[in-house]
Amino acid sequence: MRATGWVVLVALGFATGSAAWAQSGNPGSAPQPGRRIVPLVRAQATLETSLDAKKAKPGDPVRAKLEASVAIPDGPTLEKNTILEGHIDQVQASEHHSDSSLVVTFDQAKLRNGETLPVKLTILSVHEPILSETEYGAPAAISQNQSPAPARPGNFAPPAGPVPATPASQPQQPQGQNPQPQPQTSGVPGVTLRSDIHEPASARFLAERHNVHVPEGTEMQVAVGVIPKGVQLQ
Repeated sequence: MRATGWVVLVALGFATGSAAWAQSGNPGSAPQPGRRIVPLVRAQATLETSLDAKKAKPGDPVRAKLEASVAIPDGPTLEKNTILEGHIDQVQASEHHSDSSLVVTFDQAKLRNGETLPVKLTILSVHEPILSETEYGAPAAISQNQSPAPARPGNFAPPAGPVPATPASQPQQPQGQNPQPQPQTSGVPGVTLRSDIHEPASARFLAERHNVHVPEGTEMQVAVGVIPKGVQLQ
């Protein structure tokens, strides 16, 4: 079941000519003069182009579609079916059973009136598309124990709700530092997702001993925000 409400997860502080990231709620990361705050909002999207390390090349366009409207705080509403446009940044294909990787960035939202808005988007998790009965031939029974937890970058905010206090026995992360992102097993078999809200790329997909393949129709949980006019990411 998809969430019907959208929760602001994090705020990004931008300085002209550079990307200076700051987590909201952290007293040490208050925006500095000349910076703009861009809230990221959790949303659901469907991939409309497959990602295949064997066939893709840098610059190839990619598309996804929002599954529900997303209200951006102090900004526009990205309506349901808004098209998210981007491109392939890097590709390393598998050769002789070597590992492969594919980096993708979504950087534009195309509205129904044809207007395009620059966006910052990070892919938080991916799930295989659910095939219809006509594609399967018959609906497949799914055990309750077969639903893996979605991958989430290790340094991204948890889902909506109270954040538990850090136990005294666990050392706290020094203020102003972020843990290094760790690769996470995605909901696409054989593919590992690595993403970080502090990076300009939306995600890096990795596969061991074969080519990365994320099929069209894959469901994605993303964090998306609209970049104000005059602000550019470097």
